[in-house]
Amino acid sequence: MNRDETFKSLTPSKKLSLLTMAIFVFAIWSLTFYANWSLREEIEQQISQQVFSTVSLAAKELNNALNERLKALEQVAKRITPAMLSNAAASQKFIEDRPVLYNMFNAGFYVTGIDGTAVATLPLSLGRVGINYMDQHHVAAALMEEKSTISKPRIGKMLKQPAFGIAVPIRDQLGVVNGAFVGVIDLSKPNFLDEITVDRYGKSGG
Repeated sequence: MNRDETFKSLTPSKKLSLLTMAIFVFAIWSLTFYANWSLREEIEQQISQQVFSTVSLAAKELNNALNERLKALEQVAKRITPAMLSNAAASQKFIEDRPVLYNMFNAGFYVTGIDGTAVATLPLSLGRVGINYMDQHHVAAALMEEKSTISKPRIGKMLKQPAFGIAVPIRDQLGVVNGAFVGVIDLSKPNFLDEITVDRYGKSGG
């Protein structure tokens, strides 16, 4: 006797019981599936919100750190006069009296004239003096477009390591740009970005 014949031989009450049980099992399975799907969606949404909050906080920290360095360069640049720019020794002495900037720029900083050629630098060992940096976008932007600019990561011309720079224009009393002041971050050495990138979300999320 096959299953169809077996089902036909059942009394109406038994058929009704089996049908009711089948509907009940299907309802339980559907409810379980929906509950699992709903719970997964809610968990994914919560995780997404948490990740977004974490990324937003990291972005805010990075923005604050960059703004702090940008403002520090701009404050120092305001004190660099045309007379200093025309006197390499005076420019060198001036930036040597600003060692606090080393805490912000681990690869030092340098001053250029309007043509983009460095006239003073720290540290001296990098040999930046006499090197023209007009081919560097951030330096050219500070000199030609007269705006403070943060460069993209690149291999430093004299540093020979991955780095990025922040360049601000140097203006005279009339607001005319006659040079640039540039700070450099060596990405191959410990720097302020380490404090941000060291934070991870979960086991692998950076």
